[in-house]
Amino acid sequence: MANIYTIPNTDYTVSKEAIECPHCSVSIVPDLFHAIKISSNGNRHIVAFACCVESMCELPFLLEFKQKYSPKDENWKTKPFIQQDVYNYEYESSLPEDLDAIRDDDKRPYLTKFFEIYEHAHQTHEQGFTEVSGTGFRKSFEFLLKDYAIFCFPNDKDKIAYQPLQQVIKRFSENKQLNIVAERAAWLGNDQTHYTIEWDEMDVDDLKNLIKSTVFWIHHAEFAKDLLISMADKRK
Repeated sequence: MANIYTIPNTDYTVSKEAIECPHCSVSIVPDLFHAIKISSNGNRHIVAFACCVESMCELPFLLEFKQKYSPKDENWKTKPFIQQDVYNYEYESSLPEDLDAIRDDDKRPYLTKFFEIYEHAHQTHEQGFTEVSGTGFRKSFEFLLKDYAIFCFPNDKDKIAYQPLQQVIKRFSENKQLNIVAERAAWLGNDQTHYTIEWDEMDVDDLKNLIKSTVFWIHHAEFAKDLLISMADKRK
């Protein structure tokens, strides 16, 4: 029997059980942070924001839960759906995100040049030119961070363009997860362009994973902003 608990910042109760992380494939009980409802054709689902608890992964992803049918309540499909109502939901599936999905679904301007450069670096990497592909990944990462910073701080566009990458990263200090993964991606990216390296136990694949994680956290941050706009707190 799965444990039942309430997702933080919501009134939704869900089954908390072990699932396979869509990124690292390790069986985990993920941390859940928030959730939104999805209703269609009388069926109710919620999508929860989750994060892998495996120390070598810790990547974000989404989980979908379906409403638990109660035979004692014949009118459950026609009841109004409001956030203050408490329903039990059972785990249905994980919704892994990959860069292709984000590229197809999210047309934000800060992703355009990043994906162009990242794809070129990826093709080089796949052909076995790992000594030069790292430089390409590092360049794609800088375009991602600077274009995203300009998107967030348009009045500082000229300043951001010439700022060292570490200074750009500090602009996102309030988003702890994004700040952490971006800083470490910058560290590994620098190793790909310097004669001496600091993180000799890590390679280009580790850099790629950190870049992907940075994209995911940016994607989630922007999704959260949109959510706050579209679902203002009616309790105020």
